[in-house]
Amino acid sequence: LNRLGYCYFKLGNYLEAKYAFEDLLKKDSTNISALSNLASIAERELNYNNARDYYGKLIQLDSTNSYYFRQSALVALKRGDPLVATAFFSKAHSLNEEDIATITDLASAYLELKAFDYADTIIEKGMAKDSSNIKVLYTYARVRNAFDDYPAVIRSVRRAMEIGDSTNYYAMMISVAYLKTDQLDSSIYHLN
Repeated sequence: LNRLGYCYFKLGNYLEAKYAFEDLLKKDSTNISALSNLASIAERELNYNNARDYYGKLIQLDSTNSYYFRQSALVALKRGDPLVATAFFSKAHSLNEEDIATITDLASAYLELKAFDYADTIIEKGMAKDSSNIKVLYTYARVRNAFDDYPAVIRSVRRAMEIGDSTNYYAMMISVAYLKTDQLDSSIYHLN
């Protein structure tokens, strides 16, 4: 049933996949693969309440798996609950402090809650681990922007752009940072 459900899942036939995984759970309510796949299907179908419930069951089965906490956090964000998301991201981070994605997501969640000092503490860890990661650099820029630290915003966004990424949002952010530091030519350059 697990292999059948997986095939249906990969083919995009979520209804048949759900039937297979649910049948599997009737035989073994602790089947991690079935629960994980049902959580993924629920997310793809935008059924975040079910996804939350499936990840909750996975956490009950294995409370040391940072992935389940991170996924629960992402679902909480999609459900519009950044406070719950932050709690799940924090737990995921405590279980796996090397996970850059969790570090940037936790810092972003703290930013959304206007907990700037916490965001700063977390993203500094990300910078110490991988200061050439574009997502880390952009999250760092957003945190530094919250503190009106425009020289740091400029350094971070420029570094990300040197690596090869340039989005309109961050081009605007660096333009404003240049403007705030009285570097008008550089500001105009990034506005064009």
